[in-house]
Amino acid sequence: MVGVWLAIDIDHTLLRTEQFQYEAWKKTLGHTERFTEKLYCNTYCGRGSWEIAQEIVVILSRDPKELYEERMRKLDNILSKQKSFVLCAGAEMFFDYIHQEKLPYVLVTGWSKQESNEKIAKSDLKNIIKKDNPIITKDDYTCSKPNPEPYLMAKEVLKKLHGGDYIKKYIGFEDTVAGML
Repeated sequence: MVGVWLAIDIDHTLLRTEQFQYEAWKKTLGHTERFTEKLYCNTYCGRGSWEIAQEIVVILSRDPKELYEERMRKLDNILSKQKSFVLCAGAEMFFDYIHQEKLPYVLVTGWSKQESNEKIAKSDLKNIIKKDNPIITKDDYTCSKPNPEPYLMAKEVLKKLHGGDYIKKYIGFEDTVAGML
């Protein structure tokens, strides 16, 4: 498959972290009866945090930026206490195939470089991704998803590593609609 490059999101696509997202929202919102696990799973699961914050403020009459920032602090606290992170189903087989076919890839995440390294070290990703493989983190770009900047940056990194003429097809793996817009 010469000429194909892959950009792969980490959070929810390779590592199972959705339960921590729900826990962070629950802690941020307190004991509101309106925000149930069922509501989260059916309505918000897999959606971007900023998008969710903008919708939830209608229920709670709070500033969306304040709500989002509080939620992100709580999520960071929850994630920092995790001893390990579980791979999503199929992630190991996916990378076996990528490596067998020698497909170039870049990991793309909304986490910082430090957060990414910590989560990779606490998961089996450390055993299946190449040690020198590039990772685009929020430290590298200005506008987060759904802005295409992180994925365009990944494309440029691979062009530099493999030559611009090499790349014929670009494939992004993402768990949210917001991430793919």
